Amino acid sequence: MYYRRKVWWLDIKKKNVIWVVLLGVIIIAILLFVAYKIDMKRMENNEPVLFSTWGYDYAPPVEKIERNVVIIKNGKINNEDLIEKFINETDIMGSKSCELIIREYNSESDFIDSKLSYIPNNVSDNNSDEMDMSNKVVNFVDGFGKFVFVENYNNCNADSKEFNALYYDLKRRTEADIVTLYFYAMSSLNDEERAFDICSYSLESSNYTNNIVLDYKPKDDMKLELILDKNKSLEYDFNIYILGGELFYKRFPYGDDYCISLLFKFDVLEQKNITVNEILEQADIDAKYGICRKEYYQDGGSVEYCYDDYTILKFNTLDGNKDFVVGGKGQIINKVNDLL
Repeated sequence: MYYRRKVWWLDIKKKNVIWVVLLGVIIIAILLFVAYKIDMKRMENNEPVLFSTWGYDYAPPVEKIERNVVIIKNGKINNEDLIEKFINETDIMGSKSCELIIREYNSESDFIDSKLSYIPNNVSDNNSDEMDMSNKVVNFVDGFGKFVFVENYNNCNADSKEFNALYYDLKRRTEADIVTLYFYAMSSLNDEERAFDICSYSLESSNYTNNIVLDYKPKDDMKLELILDKNKSLEYDFNIYILGGELFYKRFPYGDDYCISLLFKFDVLEQKNITVNEILEQADIDAKYGICRKEYYQDGGSVEYCYDDYTILKFNTLDGNKDFVVGGKGQIINKVNDLL
């Protein structure tokens, strides 16, 4: 009798083991199926797999290229720093090759990759010791760095466009809160002329910051009003003028308007927390995004920032004068020079 009870207990134990093993096999099968579906979805989106290629002939994206990919999805850019870096590293005398992939999504999973490259002058690669000096000069002028843009470069029929860096520059322009990266023809007198648009994205998703908003209100006369004399200030080494109007500002987040001339005259500038350097820093940011036009002058270092309604002039002359002037729309440096 004891022997029969022992066999019966072992039989139940074996059945439990079988069920446990079967349940384990089912769980493993489900996990493998989920992993398979995840990797298949990533391969469809041209992304690196997480587990395996499951026997398919698939080459995951190269990590080096991924680090240079700018992604624009739903009109928003996620890494504008790469565009900023590319612009800063490329110029007509640049000696470093640069490459940028711009990935623009048409839908959640469908996208087009375009390639923006900068190729520097390669005169030094052509046996420079054996070349005639005159030829080297000609080749150097004609062989300045160039930009190459290939839209949808994975397509074998993709069209390649080249822009000589001696004649074209990369710029950003902001219109209706949309930033456009484009090639600008430097030989053109029209600053609005675009040789070719590369990509667009919302200003909100960019790195743009707007800390100070100026409001220039013109007057009937073109009087140049001195509102801060450097000889009477311990903080500034330049004079501050307003040409033909009054200047107000708002600090972000937007609050009340403050009249800059009154702030300086009544010595409450520090209380309102604004400096001329902050105004110039904001103007430099605006110039990067094409909100204003930045002009340089070879008169000692003068710089003009031309907005739609007013112009900021950082006036540095060779004779040592340093002035900060805000005036009406358009170029004001000649007017200021005559009045001073």
